[in-house]
Amino acid sequence: MDSNQNLKKELENGLSLLLKKKEIQEEEIKKVRKVTIITPYPLKESEKQLFHERFPYLKNAVIENKIDKSLIGGFIIKIGSEILNASIKGTITHLVNKLYESS
Repeated sequence: MDSNQNLKKELENGLSLLLKKKEIQEEEIKKVRKVTIITPYPLKESEKQLFHERFPYLKNAVIENKIDKSLIGGFIIKIGSEILNASIKGTITHLVNKLYESS
């Protein structure tokens, strides 16, 4: 094999490695989720860390904290179109709706 063929082969191998590395990086970016946690007060970093620890699916998440004082207590987690409402306001609303349904 002459030096041109060797150089061409090395370039092809190098490009192949770069493409694989890019694909791996893109997959890693997809794994990091942006999550909104709504609370009645601003979360401290230690509280955000607790969310990472207690909810395994938030392990690699970037947490954005929004404030809604009407929640009274608890929190709401939004991941894309999914919502987990663990707020006192949400619980009261749910109970009121159940009372209306049963009467």
